[in-house]
Amino acid sequence: MYHDRFAVRSISGREREVFLGILEGCSNQEIADSLGICVKTVEVHVSSIYRKIRVKTRGQAIIWWMASIKGFPSLTRRKKRRK
Repeated sequence: MYHDRFAVRSISGREREVFLGILEGCSNQEIADSLGICVKTVEVHVSSIYRKIRVKTRGQAIIWWMASIKGFPSLTRRKKRRK
């Protein structure tokens, strides 16, 4: 799998929201419902994400994200440390 360090920056805000849905294991329908958009729009965003990060499947996209986690901070959930 090819990792383009600039791919993260090329993903739009809406694509990031869709990507988060993918990472959470949501279907395209679930992502569409949660974002208030149609399934076809989600499919277009998913295809665009795949093209930008050069993958072909959801599994590959998740692996790509895990390998690139430092470059994608808006998708990581930061937990507050207890004092």
